[in-house]
Amino acid sequence: MAEISGYKVLAFERKPGVWRISITSAVGDGLAGVQTRQSVRIFSEVDYASENKARAEALSIIRGLPINPLG
Repeated sequence: MAEISGYKVLAFERKPGVWRISITSAVGDGLAGVQTRQSVRIFSEVDYASENKARAEALSIIRGLPINPLG
C-alpha cells in the first residue's frame, strides 16, 4: 500500500458540476548528491458529482497502489 503523503491530488472541475482527478507522485534518488526526479501521473477518466467524491476516489486509488509505483 502506498503512502498517501507521497502523492499530490488535484481535483478539478471539468465543466460545471463535473469533477475529475489528477494524482502525481514524485520519487527522488539521492545518488552522489544529485537529486533526480521521476514522477507518475494518473488522470481519471471518470466524472464525479462533487470535489469531495473525486478526492475520496483519489485516496482509494492511492491506497491500492504498490509502495513504489516506479519499481
